[in-house]
Amino acid sequence: MKLKFYQKNIALFYQILSLGIWVKVQSGESIKNILNRLPGIDLTYIENRIQTIFLNGHAVDNIDTAIISNNSTIALSAAMPGLVGATFRKSGVYKSLRSEISHQSPQKALSMAHPKKYRIKLKFFNFIAQEIGFKLLSDEIWIEGNVFQEFLNQNLKSIADGCSKLFINGKRQSFNQLLKIDFSKEKDIYLTVISGNEK
Repeated sequence: MKLKFYQKNIALFYQILSLGIWVKVQSGESIKNILNRLPGIDLTYIENRIQTIFLNGHAVDNIDTAIISNNSTIALSAAMPGLVGATFRKSGVYKSLRSEISHQSPQKALSMAHPKKYRIKLKFFNFIAQEIGFKLLSDEIWIEGNVFQEFLNQNLKSIADGCSKLFINGKRQSFNQLLKIDFSKEKDIYLTVISGNEK
């Protein structure tokens, strides 16, 4: 199902990014290549702003050699404060303190001769979500139906107050029509959020 909101308070939707969005990738791809394709992210941003990266719960130091697998989860954060932040910072001076939970790159990269189609989940936290959320949402994100339903339940009044237009599967609908749908029964939601009254 496709949903498109024209929303005055687009920042409200940034919290969805911390719950996770799905992205299609190919087997053997590095985290660096995956991130570099996302709207609002380039190599400079990856180097300077994304300071903490977790792959399936393991801290990542080298995004060139860290290889994903199907249904992997990658969590991205700006620099976190204090010793905890310094410890988990990619290639930080304190990385030896968390060696047991660091991601171990495979000895040999997977062959790209016959790549497979994968999907992975990306989670964006703190300043990362705030800085690139606008571009991600306006480009379209892919989330699970139950994730959107939970977000809708928790923010119903704010979403309704800020919504100037709404399209469901390409057709303009009233906000009341949205409330008639049980999104928890939808496997996939493709969500676009445009700022204000843009056409």
